[in-house]
Amino acid sequence: MNEISEIAIKIVVVGDEEVGKTSIILKYVKNRFTDDYKPTLGADFAVKELRLNGKIVKLYLWDIGGKDQFKNLHKYYYEGANLFILVFDLTKLETFENAINVWIEDIRKNYDTIPIVLVGNKFDLENERRVSFEQIKDLTFDFIPLSLETSAKTGLNIEDLFNKIIEFLKTIEIE
Repeated sequence: MNEISEIAIKIVVVGDEEVGKTSIILKYVKNRFTDDYKPTLGADFAVKELRLNGKIVKLYLWDIGGKDQFKNLHKYYYEGANLFILVFDLTKLETFENAINVWIEDIRKNYDTIPIVLVGNKFDLENERRVSFEQIKDLTFDFIPLSLETSAKTGLNIEDLFNKIIEFLKTIEIE
């Protein structure tokens, strides 16, 4: 009998509200984008199934609401995470500052060894950009193995983001 093994990977997507977390997930999973903004209340998730090297890999993408009122629930949503995607808006400097000063601290309180991927979203709004490429690259955190700029609206680097995450996850042991 030919058994196909299955691997489940939990990726938690965090960041301030309106940075495009839901849009990134929607673009990756369903190849769709909408301008109709509805805040994520608490958390939501989507699943993307892939076949890699004869194995079924299920990516469970947890979309965590960015409002402060849900902060006390974060630890429950973070449980079992294999990787965090920390999203900020390239057109809003405060979302970048919060990513570095608030969200990383929130994650590191209980999940010190889980990798974080830093994603600057809304690259399509280049003329409104407030966070430079140099600011992002100047971050030399040991626990941020990858950073990328994306546009959920145009799809720029969305597939690349998840391909790089999958390649990175192959280099570490997933329990």
